[in-house]
Amino acid sequence: MMRKLHLTLFKNKKTQNRKHFIFLFLILLCSNSRAQNTTNLAEGHTFNTKTISSDNSQIPDILISWDFTQVNKKEQLSLTIEVQPLNACWNKLNGSNRSEKITRNIKGFSENYKSNLTLGFSELNSKCFKWRAKIDTNSETNYTEWQFSSFL
Repeated sequence: MMRKLHLTLFKNKKTQNRKHFIFLFLILLCSNSRAQNTTNLAEGHTFNTKTISSDNSQIPDILISWDFTQVNKKEQLSLTIEVQPLNACWNKLNGSNRSEKITRNIKGFSENYKSNLTLGFSELNSKCFKWRAKIDTNSETNYTEWQFSSFL
C-alpha cells in the first residue's frame, strides 16, 4: 500500500512538472512571435545623412532623409527624430551632451513616407550632434541606433 501511494505521488509530480514546462514554453513562444512582428513592422526603411549648402551661412546644413515606402503597414507608424547636440566632437557618439535633446515630430508622415529634415548650425548651436529615429507603432516604440553628424 505504501509503495503504491509513493508511485502515485511521483506520477502526479511528474505530470505537474510537464504542465509547468508546457505553460512556460507557450509563454516564450507567444512573446517571441510578438517581438518578431514588432521588428518586421518597420523593416525595409532607410535613413541617410548628407551635408548641403546653407543659404544663410558658410557652414553647411545637415539633411537627414528617410524612405519608408517599402515598409509593410506603414499607415500604423509615426516618426520622431531625436537630436542631441554634442561637445567634444572628436569623441563622436561618445561626446558629452551640450544641451537638452531636441525632439522633432515629423508632421504629415502618414501622407509622405519619403521625406527629409534639415538641421542647421545656428539652431543647434553645436559643431556636431548625434541623432536617432523613434518609430512608434500602435503598440510598440522602436529606436534606430544613434548616428553621428558634424557641420565641420
